[in-house]
Amino acid sequence: MTDIEEVRSNPQLIQSEADQQDCDRLQQIQEIELKFNFYNPLEITNYLVKNSTLIPILLDAQQQIKQVFEGQAKLSLKLCSDPDVSDWDKLSLSIHVGCDADVDRICSFKESLDDNWWIDTYSLVPNLNINVSFDDL
Repeated sequence: MTDIEEVRSNPQLIQSEADQQDCDRLQQIQEIELKFNFYNPLEITNYLVKNSTLIPILLDAQQQIKQVFEGQAKLSLKLCSDPDVSDWDKLSLSIHVGCDADVDRICSFKESLDDNWWIDTYSLVPNLNINVSFDDL
């Protein structure tokens, strides 16, 4: 952490730290882009910049889903809005398991994800939904 006297004598340090945080955030968003298919990339990127608490959750979600679904799922993100309600936006994370997936097995995987991770995490990010999609990405 920067010493307060150093900041007073050199106010550019505050901007430098803010710039570094923005750079780190953009690198994390790029990492997310490699792990998820973005349906509306510009909107999602802007949304993540404004809602940066989602970034570590999405990175963790990818790991949790990969583990629970045994690496069998592909992931996508879509920004959903309600045209009748201003400022109502949610990010939808879809777990694509394929058309031929065993429904009971996938439901068991989703239940495990919910019980072991999502239930505790949801309260941190109520603007994120997670669903399973029986289609190919």
